[in-house]
Amino acid sequence: MDIVKYYEEIVSKRHSVREYEDKPVSDDMLAKLEEYFKDIKGITNADIEIKIIDGSKYHGMINAAGYNGFLVEAPKYVLILSDESEHYLENAGYIGQGITLKCTELGLDTCWMTIVNQEALNKALDINGNKVPAALIAFGYGKEQEIEKRLDIKNPSHVKMVETESKAAPKIDLSEFIFDKSYGRLFDESELYTGLEDALLAASRSQSFFNRQPYRIIVDDAEVALIGLKDELTGDYDAHLNYGICMFDFYAVLSATRKDAPNWTFEKWEGDLKLPENAEYVAKCRI
Repeated sequence: MDIVKYYEEIVSKRHSVREYEDKPVSDDMLAKLEEYFKDIKGITNADIEIKIIDGSKYHGMINAAGYNGFLVEAPKYVLILSDESEHYLENAGYIGQGITLKCTELGLDTCWMTIVNQEALNKALDINGNKVPAALIAFGYGKEQEIEKRLDIKNPSHVKMVETESKAAPKIDLSEFIFDKSYGRLFDESELYTGLEDALLAASRSQSFFNRQPYRIIVDDAEVALIGLKDELTGDYDAHLNYGICMFDFYAVLSATRKDAPNWTFEKWEGDLKLPENAEYVAKCRI
């Protein structure tokens, strides 16, 4: 199997769906998801637990989670619980992205929810213990729309509706997404080898809160650095989940084209990335 082609096909099909058919997800489909959960590996040693939540819990979760303040009503939800160890949200984003793409492979639609009150969500779902809700994903069978309108938000004063038949959200161009050895230095894309270019393209297409893509990647000789950007519309919670989502998309393709490719690490970067004030170093990955 051409894993890169397969991955791109799955990513091209995946889009956030906020309206779902009143159609149950079969026990067989749920069993396939739960089987996938067994082999999930994250990017930290955080202690996690993954639960499938029934849609009947929707009303109890309304004030605890949502998408821009609106909780999507869906047949089912995936809830990722985690300890609060360092980088647990990036880890949850990484794991959750794998789950959303598995759902897409199975013919299910998904939508990430922002958790606004962890304590209230635990209470609504009668969850006890030391773990906190780290990620919530709605899933089921989305209502079909021939043409979907999307918000393309550059900043609070630049908001417009975009119509698209493919439901593909606006994404940043690769030439604006990657830099050469330091922030802001243009990269000659002709220097990229195929596997790395495919991985960078996958990362540049990652979904993020309001499709803002508030992160960039700096490519050095043997490593890449993920750089987070402060964004006026993206809170800290969503930002850290976004980083994990982007890291999953990059590594999924890189590891498919390179055997034994090392995964992302949060170790310190050696050297000066010349980051602006609105940027922060997040993690690195050997290439």
